[in-house]
Amino acid sequence: MKISVTIHSVAGFQGHTGLFNKSDLYVECHYGTFHSWHTKTAKDAGSSADFEETWSFDVNESHSEFTIKVRDARHLRLDETLAEGAFKFEQRPGFYYSGEIGLVDEKHGDEPSVRLTVKCEE
Repeated sequence: MKISVTIHSVAGFQGHTGLFNKSDLYVECHYGTFHSWHTKTAKDAGSSADFEETWSFDVNESHSEFTIKVRDARHLRLDETLAEGAFKFEQRPGFYYSGEIGLVDEKHGDEPSVRLTVKCEE
């Protein structure tokens, strides 16, 4: 079975807009131990960014969750995780979700979220 995840946008990062109210945002996804992917970096994005990028991977029957992190790409320092969350999906052909999910953030945002679409196919 294969899952495709399309990241449409992120929003709600007003509390962390970096130098000159700009952030270089990107979304990082992880599935299990060995599968990871990230979007291109949205330079000088500020508190929100649009992506429209898709990641597809084969699923393991025992694992039906992937994690999402929104990060700020920084020059000359380690990238900073601004918010994170997880998405549980049903492992069945035809599973489809399109919408917005909230992310957990202790210090950077005002209800940060990611808009995505998740599809499951044989």
